Amino acid sequence: MVLPETATKIIAIVSIFSLGAGSGLVAWRLKARPQLFSALNCFGGGVLLAVGVVHIFGDAITKASAFAESINFQPWVPCMFLTGYALVFTAEQLVICAITTIRSKTADDEANSETAALLPPCPDDSNDFCANNSQTCRNPHMQYAGILDKHLVLAYITLLGLSVHSFLAGLALGAATGGSMLTILIAIVAHKGLAGYALGSALVTSGMTMLAFAMLQGLFSVSTPSGIAFGWWLRTRSSFSPGLEGSILALTGGTFVYVTVNEILGPEIHKSRGVKERLINTVCFLVGAAVMAMFAKWT
Repeated sequence: MVLPETATKIIAIVSIFSLGAGSGLVAWRLKARPQLFSALNCFGGGVLLAVGVVHIFGDAITKASAFAESINFQPWVPCMFLTGYALVFTAEQLVICAITTIRSKTADDEANSETAALLPPCPDDSNDFCANNSQTCRNPHMQYAGILDKHLVLAYITLLGLSVHSFLAGLALGAATGGSMLTILIAIVAHKGLAGYALGSALVTSGMTMLAFAMLQGLFSVSTPSGIAFGWWLRTRSSFSPGLEGSILALTGGTFVYVTVNEILGPEIHKSRGVKERLINTVCFLVGAAVMAMFAKWT
């Protein structure tokens, strides 16, 4: 039995929110299993890349072809695809620039402030550390400040990139119907839990409080459901057209490719330990991509 579109999207909103929140809770409560997570993440990356290139890009061309002809600009869909990729990349870079600027200004004032007293004391071997790192340990607390700042920055960057991507993925799901809706839903479910776990791990590593962790993980968890609701609302407007749907799909496909290449495959392959783990990750990626690519035959 095929569920009605309304029931499917309501179920998607509830299940995707639960998946994002639950995976973050797992990261908070349990110790990581890096090899298993890495393999599953690469498999999810393969699914995500196949959906972005094989499914979404093809559907976008079909649905937006008439619009592209009406404006006499045939590369419209590839340009929207590229825009989606560039959107997430630009958002991440702007956050990095903003945080770097704030950190550099804060560092100039920190030596004469009392904020260093709030940081943890140096360990017992701090004298040896400072003897070998005199520039870094002019203020002995700076070695901790640098580590904490780095982890916190990475956590915020991960949150931003995944949230923007998740919102656009939800937007495409909310605006889609039929086979496209099912394909996007599968891609989101295959990736959301792993993405939530990765974000949760980054937030835990930053050393933030449980309250801050819950707020930021909750923000990520609602990004896809809010995108679904907004895309669903757009679809009810009289001005909604296949050209707009195709443009949204192309934009989302670009974010899928960016997240796969830069947030999943790049980091996972880079931190692979030894030939065996690298080969396992590669096989998992290829299997995920192949399975989802073949699924296009039935959607």
